[in-house]
Order: sequence, then structure tokens, then C-alpha cells
Amino acid sequence: MREILLRFDQDNYLNRYPDVAQSKMTGLVHYLRYGRHEGRVIATPDQIDTQDGRKERDPKNLVNSLLSNLPNAVSKDLFLYKYGLIDQELDPDYYARRYSDLQNISKDLSDHFLRFGGKEGRNPSPYFDTKAYFGRYPEVKKSNENPLFHYLAYGKKNGYWPGRFAPADPRVHEISQELAMGPDELINQVEEIRRDVIERFQDGELGEMFAKAVAIDPLVGHAKLSVYECGIHPLRTEQQVERLSATLRLRREAEIKTARAVVLIPWNHAGGATRLAGHLTKALAAQFGQEEVLVVVTDKSVWECPQWFPDGCRKADFAASAENLSPENRRRVIFEFLRSLNPEVVINVNSGLFWEMIYEFGTQLRDVTRVFTYYFCNEKNALGDWGGYPIRHFQQTFELLDAVLLDSHALKEELTSRYMLGSVQPDKIRVLDTPTDDLPPFVETRTNGQNKQPVAFWAGRFDRQKRLDIVYQIARKMPDVQFRLWGEPKLDQSFKKLKKPGNVRHEGTYSNFADLPLEEADFWLYTSEWDGVPNMLIEVAASGIPLVGSLSGGTGEVLKKGYSYPVDNIDDVSGFVAEIRQLLSDPAEAERRAGKLRQFVCDQRKPLHYRTQLVDALKTGSDL
Repeated sequence: MREILLRFDQDNYLNRYPDVAQSKMTGLVHYLRYGRHEGRVIATPDQIDTQDGRKERDPKNLVNSLLSNLPNAVSKDLFLYKYGLIDQELDPDYYARRYSDLQNISKDLSDHFLRFGGKEGRNPSPYFDTKAYFGRYPEVKKSNENPLFHYLAYGKKNGYWPGRFAPADPRVHEISQELAMGPDELINQVEEIRRDVIERFQDGELGEMFAKAVAIDPLVGHAKLSVYECGIHPLRTEQQVERLSATLRLRREAEIKTARAVVLIPWNHAGGATRLAGHLTKALAAQFGQEEVLVVVTDKSVWECPQWFPDGCRKADFAASAENLSPENRRRVIFEFLRSLNPEVVINVNSGLFWEMIYEFGTQLRDVTRVFTYYFCNEKNALGDWGGYPIRHFQQTFELLDAVLLDSHALKEELTSRYMLGSVQPDKIRVLDTPTDDLPPFVETRTNGQNKQPVAFWAGRFDRQKRLDIVYQIARKMPDVQFRLWGEPKLDQSFKKLKKPGNVRHEGTYSNFADLPLEEADFWLYTSEWDGVPNMLIEVAASGIPLVGSLSGGTGEVLKKGYSYPVDNIDDVSGFVAEIRQLLSDPAEAERRAGKLRQFVCDQRKPLHYRTQLVDALKTGSDL
């Protein structure tokens, strides 16, 4: 190789062989690929005559050009060796088309790739992906070695893979398993097809047709790069492979079966929306059968409260399976996954991904299934501005849904008024009475007699919505009452700025409401600035514990006057104190109200009643 490079003269070779010059291929590349096999002569200056009969002066030798400006530390022999190997593999047409900044470069392109292109992550040919090679073998990048030279001199004989995908890639394993073939076989088949397509455009009849088209319209020639980078399924692009492997993982989690009902939740943690999703899933399981219901976790891979969902229902962790997808591909994969399940109904319960997807694929999803969503309440930010899913999405997506499901009549009135719906499609807005579990036992609460300190229970998220600051203010005004709080921050850390009164105790978190020492509570305090109909209030009411709470959103549908101790204004600390004092001063009346509320809630919110409401809502606008 070194001898060839030292003797070879670019200009004279092209003068001797005009067909090579017309091919626009560098002389050395032509000689290494074809000329030496065809018996062509390495042209030296003293062998070439010019057209006018005069001896050509010694031209600038290719080797001298290559060796100019080499760092002193670089061996010339090693450089020429590397160049020779790279020059046999680099495709100059592809390289120049792939990187437009090189199209007018005067340097030899193999020289450019050896000196600069490899370090810059450029691809020398359609069959070598530099960035993938560096990512797969980080030691190569760390060594500062040219990636193509490393592959040719070392990697090829040691099982290194030059293409975008390698057999060791877990995604390739997943896809090849689905196709009942080995990962090596899959990659080789894809690359064989791709190479065949490229060669047909280069030398075959297809290439001749392409050249004729270019002659008619030169702009057609600009499509040649697309030929070099043609995608062959199923290993077409990084994102396409990621989408496909994510879909296959999801299908396996769904046990490769369809589902008649799908429930989408953002995550499963201790919260009202997740609790409601559990009630919903139980009702769907009773309607369609447990094996026909699939719960999909879309936003975060969290599954903290499995006890709220039926044991026989399937679940799929989309958040984990699709964690590497771009937002665009996440939307596409969740749509394609839902469509592949062929469900009768899809119900969203606060999934953020659902809202992203519905704008793009809502019409197509409606073509294959019936689509519903739950709304609970609007939310207020730290500046006092209202937002939340109902305000953000109700108007824009109303026509894309078969019906919207609400947990409170208060929200239905608000939406109907704000968007002036009147009698327009009244059946599309359905209020479902969130159910209790099986009737809980009546809690025999303590009274404040026998000279014992009264005890208040409170539970919820330590976030702005739940107004922990109001609890602390109430506690400061009532030092004779002990306040026991369960919860933790979920959305913000605002509670850390608050100074906890001495009569307030933080008890940590709990898994089940029944696990709390409910018999030690004299009353339950509920403080929320905005809300739907919280599961917490329903559980407390059904347990027969006297309730003092704020009227906000749908809470008034549990905090009935005469049945509890409601406070109209969340910021009315004195109002809370007055209601609590009234409750503690007449324990018998507090027990009477709590008993009436328990009976009211348990009568209105039976699981069977909720199921009947749900089944009726799912028929909205259909012939079911």
C-alpha cells in the first residue's frame, strides 16, 4: 500500500485514463478499487507526455499533498496506511452529498475523513454509522482513533458492528424475536436488501433510469442521498425501532390480547384520581370481565396502590416501555397501541399523555373505539390564575369525545355555564357518584369528655391546594386541641415555609383509610381551596366521623348542611374555629349529624349505583 501511494500520481493517472476522469472518481480510489485488477499502470511524471508534445513538469504528488501539515507526532507510514484502508471504504459521492459543506472542498475526501470527519461524527459510507459506532464502543471515541480505521484494522475481525444497529441491541432482540429469527440474521437481511437497492441505483438498470431522469430534470439528482440512506423495515430509523420495540413491550405486557375496556392513568400513587380510577376499573371489570380490562400507566412508572384495583385486571406500564421516545413518538405509540387493542371503550383519568395524543389522533381513535374522559376540578396556580384540565381541554376536545365524565354536579354547572352549552348535547356531560367501598363499619368516636384533649384528624397532600397553612392557623387558635396530620408533598414544597404549631403532629403516610386509628378522632378537618368530590370526604363520611370542611367545588355534595359542619370561605379561619367549637360543645349533636351523613352517603354512593350510572354513560350517542 505504501509503495502504491508513494508512486501514484493523481493528475497523470487521470490524463492516461480519460474514462476515469469522466467518472468523477479520484484516481487513487479508482486504481485501488478497479484499476489494479484491470492491469492499469500507475502513472509517473516521466511516463506522460502532454498533448502539445512537451514533457509535463513534475506535478504536485498526491503523497506530498497527503503528508503536508501532518502533526510532528504522527508517523507518515502509519498515516498512509490508515489513509489506504479508509480510501478503499469511503464513498466520496455519498460523503459529499451527506455533508453539503464538503461539496466544494478542494481536499481529498478520504483525507478529510481521516483528519477531521471521523472525529466530527460523520459517516464515511451508507454502511458505517460513526455516531452509533462511538456510542456502542465508547472506548474508540475515548482513544481518539478514527472509527472507520479502527473497524477495518481491528473491529471487523473482533465482531464489532459498523451499522446503526447491532445484534446486542435489546430492541433488535425484541423485534427479531417477534419475527422468529436471530438478531444477526435480521440485521444481515436488512443490510443485504439495503445494499442491493443502493447498488441498483449505482450500477444497475435502475441507476440508468435515474440518470436519464436527472438529465431531464437535474433536481431529481438531489434525491440520490435518499437512496443512500433508504430505510428498510423493521430497522429503518432509530426512532422507528424505538417505537416498534416499545409497542412490542406493551403488547407483551397486555398479554398479546385485545381488551374491551382500557383505563389510562398518569401513575398509580396515593391520590384521589387514582382512587377513582380503581372504582372505575372495578365497575368496568364487573361489566366486561376482569381479563377484558387493561389499565395503562402513561406518564410515570409508579404503581404504589395495587390494592385499589381488581387483582384480575391487566396493566401495562407505558411510561417505562416508552421512556426513550420523543414526545411526538410517545403520542403516536400510545395511539397505535390503543388501536391494536381493539377496545370498545377508552377512558382517560388524568393522563397527561392522553391529552397530548387526542389533539393529533382523536378523530382516528374515534374511528375504532368510543372515547371518554374524566374531569374533576379546575386548579389555581400561585398567581391566582385558574387552569387545569377542564379549562385547558374541555372546549377544544369536546367534539372528539363520546362523553365527559364528572364527579360533581358543581363542575357540570360550571362547564355548562362557561361554555353556554344549554341543551346542546346534554347527554355528553355525565355526573357519576363516586362510590364508597363495601359499607365500612361505624367508627365509635371519642367525645371530649372525661377531661381528655380533643383530637382532630386531617389527611391529604401537603400542597397548596389542601391549604396546610389554614390548618396551622386553626391549630394556633385552638391550643387545647391536638391536630394529627397524615400526608406528604406531591406537587410542590410550599409547606416547608410554614412553621408548625406545637399541637400539630405529622404522622407520615398510610396505605388504607381503615388502617388509621379512626376511633381516636373526635372529628375530621378538611381544608381545600378547590376540589371535586374527594374520596377522602366520602370515606370519612361513610365511617361516621363528624366532619368540618371547606365548601369548594364539589365538596358541598358531601359536606351537607345539617349533616356536617361546612365553612363557606376557605380563608375564614374564625369560621372554622367556630364550627369546631360548636361540634365539641355538643358531642351528641355531632354524632347525630355524622350518622345522618353516613346514611346519606352510603345510600347515594353504592358501588352498584355507580356501575349503573357508568354503563348508561358509556352508551352515550351509541346504539349499545
